[in-house]
Amino acid sequence: MDIKKIRRVPIFGVLFRYLNLYVGKGDPKYLIEFSPFELWLSRLIKPTSWVAVICFVLIFLQYFLTESIPDFSGLVLSAFPSLLGFGIGVFALLFVLPSSFLRDLDEKKKKSGFGSTILIADMAYPLTFLTFSLAASPVISAFGQGWVAQFFHLFIFLYGLELVLELIGAISSTAIRLFLNDDSKK
Repeated sequence: MDIKKIRRVPIFGVLFRYLNLYVGKGDPKYLIEFSPFELWLSRLIKPTSWVAVICFVLIFLQYFLTESIPDFSGLVLSAFPSLLGFGIGVFALLFVLPSSFLRDLDEKKKKSGFGSTILIADMAYPLTFLTFSLAASPVISAFGQGWVAQFFHLFIFLYGLELVLELIGAISSTAIRLFLNDDSKK
């Protein structure tokens, strides 16, 4: 399938664009071609598989302890707006970073594996996912409150949390590199 056809699909095309770029570690060529399967495996399939296992365990424990279907429907709508606001604010701060710092990141990318484009991808996909999740959560609720719906609510919440933790890691790495860059100029 052609990547351009996927990107034309409303809403999902935008999510896929940033997902493919995120999986491809920010390499701009993955805006127009598919990221390699190995990267999909390490950056998406393995983490989402672990999140799915955790969801099954939590739902099973909830049912085993209470003998009722858990209700996770409010998690996304209560937590994600604040996280999305935080993320967008930090993303906006990227544009005030000194351009020399971003160029320095790109020059050292071969040694560290971390450049300005991966920083952007590591921020854009989580923010896009959080936005998509805010829209998907009420749609899931509209189909009922059964086991499947609760699994998807919990999955979206925990995977979104995983992405936010990665976002914090990217921010921390950038801050450390920024401070190290400033120290080396003294």
